[in-house]
Amino acid sequence: MQLSRLRAAPDMSHRCALCSTFVWVWTWLLLGCSALPAQFVRPSGDDGPRVWGVEDGIVVGLHPDFRDPLDRVGPRGLLRIGLMREGVPRLVNFVAVEPLVAGKRGLSELERGGDGEPGKRMWVSDRRSRIATAERQDLRGKVSGRKGSRQLQFVIHVEPFANGARPIVEVTLFEEQPDRVRFRTWLAEGSAEVEQLTLTATMGNMVRGRNLWLEDAPVHSVALYGGYRGHGFVEHDPYGLDALHRTRAGDIVVALTPDEFVPAEIWPFEDGGWRSPVPWAAQFWLKPKGTFDASLHCRVNGRRTYWRSRNPLPCGVAFENFELREDFAPGQETWFGMTDRSPGAMFEFGYDLPPNAVVEREVDDAERARIASAGPLANGDFAAGLDDWVAQPGAAAFRLFEEGGEARLTTFAAKRDADRGTLSQCFRVPDDAHCLRFWLHGGCDPRSLRVQLWDGERLVRWATGRNDNQPVKVEFSLREHRGRVLTLEIVDDSDGRWGLAGDGRGLRAGARGGGGRAPAGRWDLAGARRIGW
Repeated sequence: MQLSRLRAAPDMSHRCALCSTFVWVWTWLLLGCSALPAQFVRPSGDDGPRVWGVEDGIVVGLHPDFRDPLDRVGPRGLLRIGLMREGVPRLVNFVAVEPLVAGKRGLSELERGGDGEPGKRMWVSDRRSRIATAERQDLRGKVSGRKGSRQLQFVIHVEPFANGARPIVEVTLFEEQPDRVRFRTWLAEGSAEVEQLTLTATMGNMVRGRNLWLEDAPVHSVALYGGYRGHGFVEHDPYGLDALHRTRAGDIVVALTPDEFVPAEIWPFEDGGWRSPVPWAAQFWLKPKGTFDASLHCRVNGRRTYWRSRNPLPCGVAFENFELREDFAPGQETWFGMTDRSPGAMFEFGYDLPPNAVVEREVDDAERARIASAGPLANGDFAAGLDDWVAQPGAAAFRLFEEGGEARLTTFAAKRDADRGTLSQCFRVPDDAHCLRFWLHGGCDPRSLRVQLWDGERLVRWATGRNDNQPVKVEFSLREHRGRVLTLEIVDDSDGRWGLAGDGRGLRAGARGGGGRAPAGRWDLAGARRIGW
């Protein structure tokens, strides 16, 4: 049965019109998921894909049925969490099950299942008392309540762990709260006694979540782990209950958000791998009042490079695992959510963060004059040297050199990495412009090494490098700025080892010209007449 048409997703054009550009090659929509008359999506039969969701809200799936945009199955032993957008589920994160028994922690993603393959197998039933197996599952779950306030509930039975734990995870989706899912955890008969039964979100790198929202102030992953240069996980001490935010209702909330305006505008891999499937998303764990005690704490870790890769994350280290831990009790309740709204307003934090909080600057008279007389972006490929670009005080270090028949821009000069400067240009965005496309590599410093766009006083986009020589494609959406004048700045305010240095440490920008590798040293507006989206 084909999935029924769902109503349009919320307007997210204030961030980027990206969702419609994804090509999804897998066909679960045609293989047995059905939409209930109101909000829920669930398997239409016991052989349908194991995907459950709320229209325009959160979606939960299991291996191998909920895949990434490149149709990759990914690891077993995980709940797959994402957002339903335009009738399509978009995979954003994984949730692993980690029971702690006598000091030994089980890892559902990494332990081998009973068939000898990596990852614990997970089977579904409609209630805890009905033990599910590969041969006996009830995939549809149970719907209860009245239309508009209904609940869809199903139960996941995880096969036994090496430490003797036999977890059960009850999953409930809500029409009235489409941005979150409630988990309750239990133990099956015959399970070993469990000290903790943790659900951990394991893939913060997909959206490059760098801001951890705590009670008094946020913690930024680059500030926490910026000195780390390895390829594994890096960890800090956990955050106790006193550090976690408490709402007026008494709930505990800890949130994780990207610091980039639209993470999906950066391509970590040329084939689209690890590209965020949604423009921007906040993720959060929530413990309702009365469901926690003093043992509750938040644990995070970070990664500088992608899992099973030495490819660094664009714009720096990000949080990877993100979880709440506490002493176990049967029926323990934890909520997980995803939203395009700011946690600051949703959960009454005493602060807000970009991109939801506006970043402003002062514009001097000279730039205002350039804005008033601005035309289209000129000399974007630097074919005429630095003509049409304004070298602000100290920017004499910017120079060009040729590589592969294209000009490349660098600040690596007589003072080597110590040279600094800012190059800028004010330009009017054409009415048919789609995006500003360029290739970037070099230093990673969100504060001091940036390519950024300003709309007058307001910052609207930024990107930095990866401390890496491999160029990464960036596409800043311009749809919402058509007809307006923007200021493009290339900033090197760092004298550290990795500057914007074109001899292997540099900034490279390009417009793709009909296939093959992107030519170096080219800035361009990707409009309908030039480069299609």
